[in-house]
Amino acid sequence: VGNSVATISNTFWNKVFITRYTKELKIQTSYGVSLIQQIETLPIVFVLAAANNEGGAYIAYQPLDITAKMVILATCAGGVLIGIAYPKCFSLLSGTSVVVASTANKAASILLGMYLFGTRLSSMQVLGLAICIGGSLWYALEGKRKK
Repeated sequence: VGNSVATISNTFWNKVFITRYTKELKIQTSYGVSLIQQIETLPIVFVLAAANNEGGAYIAYQPLDITAKMVILATCAGGVLIGIAYPKCFSLLSGTSVVVASTANKAASILLGMYLFGTRLSSMQVLGLAICIGGSLWYALEGKRKK
């Protein structure tokens, strides 16, 4: 529940904040907003890492082979790119379109993860995934129909 509340609050804040500063007031670029958001996140990351005793993670990282380290680095770079992409999307598209695309993206990630890792989903998870995919498709088709 806490994660859902945080995600909904973050999405709402992004829509209001990014749209206002990049589209209406035009006092900040989407890249500037992204930089501010990522810098503001750093203290939270450090506090959570300390609270969860994540110092041992670096010790476990050291003996990994170079391929594993490169995959971890690529994942980190991907996170930064996603952090840059969302404000850009909010500045170009409606907030609803961005949220629907984000939901479809998560569904695609789940499907890819199921394939790559051989994960099986419970019936409730399959229902949730079907609702996400169905809603995304409905939104896309409805948007095309209105044009």
